[in-house]
Amino acid sequence: MVTTDNSTVCVTTNYRLEFTTKYDLTVSDKVYLDFRSSSFEFSLDDLTNMTLNGLSSTVTVNEQGVFEIVLPVTVFDGINVTIELPDIQNPSFPGCYTFADVWTSKDPGIIQFAVKVTPRLMITPSKSNCFVGSLVKLTIELVDGQGNPFNVPDEFEFIPIELEEFVEPVEEPKYGNFYDLDLYRLEDNCISIESGNASSAVYYQPKCEGNKKVFATHAVTPFGEIKEVYCEINVIDEPVYWTIKISSGWNIVSAPFNLEQTTLDEVIENPEYIEIALTYDEGQWKQISVTESQLKPLHAIYVKLRADKESNAKYYYPSEDSSYTRDLDAGWNLVGPVVYNIDSDGKVNLEQALYSIEGKYSQVTCPSPDPDDANKLSWTYIPGAVGGTPPDMQIGHGYWVYMEEAGELFVDELK
Repeated sequence: MVTTDNSTVCVTTNYRLEFTTKYDLTVSDKVYLDFRSSSFEFSLDDLTNMTLNGLSSTVTVNEQGVFEIVLPVTVFDGINVTIELPDIQNPSFPGCYTFADVWTSKDPGIIQFAVKVTPRLMITPSKSNCFVGSLVKLTIELVDGQGNPFNVPDEFEFIPIELEEFVEPVEEPKYGNFYDLDLYRLEDNCISIESGNASSAVYYQPKCEGNKKVFATHAVTPFGEIKEVYCEINVIDEPVYWTIKISSGWNIVSAPFNLEQTTLDEVIENPEYIEIALTYDEGQWKQISVTESQLKPLHAIYVKLRADKESNAKYYYPSEDSSYTRDLDAGWNLVGPVVYNIDSDGKVNLEQALYSIEGKYSQVTCPSPDPDDANKLSWTYIPGAVGGTPPDMQIGHGYWVYMEEAGELFVDELK
């Protein structure tokens, strides 16, 4: 609300301008809007949506950026005049307001309004094609009228965005899962763009093939309406896998997620190179069958390849995600980290991987039993030690974890 004392306000709801006139205005009088100092972009057709005091008004353009509105009803002295503007594309940059000057034919004193920038919503995939079960990185972004990033102002905490997927024919939404950049499961498929940011990354995991439309729709925002947007992704039903190199000699391998193919002869590309495979469970070593033993998440296995032989461990993505749980004994346990994110650079933070047993483990060791071991350099991490920065754990490899007491290691989906 402003009055004719030339006060300035920030209009934040649906481009509504309000002012109080000092004079009686009749249907022969006019209200003028001047946007010449702004970067507003709209056509004359858009102005059919402009109303004054809730009534449609005749609008003409005196010159580019200056609009004349004929009053549809009498407005008496001291009564509010409310002008609803159309859906205007505003390319102003964040933190800035676009100014509009307002006056009437009987009240020539200019009233200046600061009109809040209303952002648009965009959603961009990292690629147009993906595979069933793989993760596609999406960027949810707020932009201005020229497509430039619009940072959320500091006075607002966040802009929640709801995500859905539809297939043709449209029957039910959400045939896929959405995960945010930090690999935490989204609640109700909703993300937030926080103050100071213009975008947020999210991962989409399709569960079936076909052409998808992934929709992003605003929830409640301080900026008024943001139109729903979508991007199209073609999902291909082919095996999706991720590989690590294993070398001659001893290697430690683990399953970073539930595997579609689980036995060592299915995981190792050249199972005939395997000389011996061992697991450590319940405080003792056990030799395991290459064709029968299952490679399970959170577990790790020692595999020795024959001299001068190299191969790959190939991990096929499953079509479904799940939670992972394993009981660890007091003492030493051979553990493999779990991760879904195919764009994670092959590693996961140690504290994130072991968050469920925090306070129960006192040492984590990355062994290097052979100079040619694919795990490369060894290290030991002791929680609470001076300078003990938690290292990253390489997915697909294995680590010794010393438990002061028995505990349950679990990873709830992507957490």
